[in-house]
Amino acid sequence: MSKMNGIWCNKDATIGIVEQYYIAFLRLEEDCIVSILKHKEYGTVGVVYGKGKNYNATSVFCGKNCDNNELIYNDIEAKQYFKNHCNDEIEFNEEENKIIYKTYNNITFEFVLAEKIDMEQMKKIEPINNNISIAERAKLWNIRENFYYNEDGFNVVIESENYGIVFSFSKCVNTAYCRVGKKDYCNKGYAML
Repeated sequence: MSKMNGIWCNKDATIGIVEQYYIAFLRLEEDCIVSILKHKEYGTVGVVYGKGKNYNATSVFCGKNCDNNELIYNDIEAKQYFKNHCNDEIEFNEEENKIIYKTYNNITFEFVLAEKIDMEQMKKIEPINNNISIAERAKLWNIRENFYYNEDGFNVVIESENYGIVFSFSKCVNTAYCRVGKKDYCNKGYAML
């Protein structure tokens, strides 16, 4: 995936790709967004569907425990969504420098690169530099990627200089929190489930 590492966008979708996994946000309908987590080694490991808008919205989630393949879900409907999205495909068109994402039911999204991710930058710890503005310093904070799971769910993050992407759910407390947005606006996000 190294040539694809980055944040890729179009008007109805965003995908964040790092060396070991990706998180995709796809607007399937006006009031339906899906977030999909796929790992290089384990395959599709999580799906969260958000339906509705504002305070009239719900979410269902399903994930696969990476150690024992046991499914974790909050609704039977989510199991089917998970199985369906295991058949999604992603393709990198190197000539045109774009990504094509095709869902199991042939909905296609084409992405252009919004920000390249350098995996070495993810490991780097920036010293405090008082000679640059706070806004410039904020871009250097929390550039990271984190893939965490247990028998209860997932907490996965991709933070680049300009974007923040989170894929998280917990069966124990029956909550899902997924968001993607520009770092300056991540409290609101472009899409939240």
